[in-house]
Amino acid sequence: MSKRTPLLGCQQLLLIVWLVGLFPAILLMIIRSLLGEAYSGKEQDIWAWFIPMFLPTLTLMIGAYSSSVMKEEIDSTTVDKFFFKISLGFSIFYLVILSIVIIYQPFSGVPALETFSRSSIFLSVIQGITSACLGVFFVSQKK
Repeated sequence: MSKRTPLLGCQQLLLIVWLVGLFPAILLMIIRSLLGEAYSGKEQDIWAWFIPMFLPTLTLMIGAYSSSVMKEEIDSTTVDKFFFKISLGFSIFYLVILSIVIIYQPFSGVPALETFSRSSIFLSVIQGITSACLGVFFVSQKK
C-alpha cells in the first residue's frame, strides 16, 4: 500500500471541505447579524471572535493551493497519505464543532458573546491541532 498520494487532489478536497463546511456557519452568522437583535448590539465583538476561528487556516490553504497549481510538474508531487487523512478528519471535526456552537447559541439562554467566549477554550485547542496537522501535510510534499 502506497504511503503517498497526489498533492493536488488532497489540497482540492481539503479546500472543498473547508469552504462547504464553513458556508452554513458564515451564512448563519450573517443572517443573525442582519437581524440586529440576535447579538444585542455586539456584532463587532461576535465577528471578532468568529473570524480568527477560520480565516487564518482558510487563507493558508488557499495560498498553498494556488501556489501548487502555478507550479510546473504538479502531477508528480505527492504528500504523506496519513497526514492527509488526519488533516481531513480534524478539519471535518473542527468545522462540525464550530457549526454546532453557532447553531446551539440561540438555545443556550446565555448571551452570544459569553457562549462564544466559553467555546473558545476547546475550539482553540481543536483548531491548533488541526492547523498543526495541516502544516505537516503541506510540508510533507515530495516529487
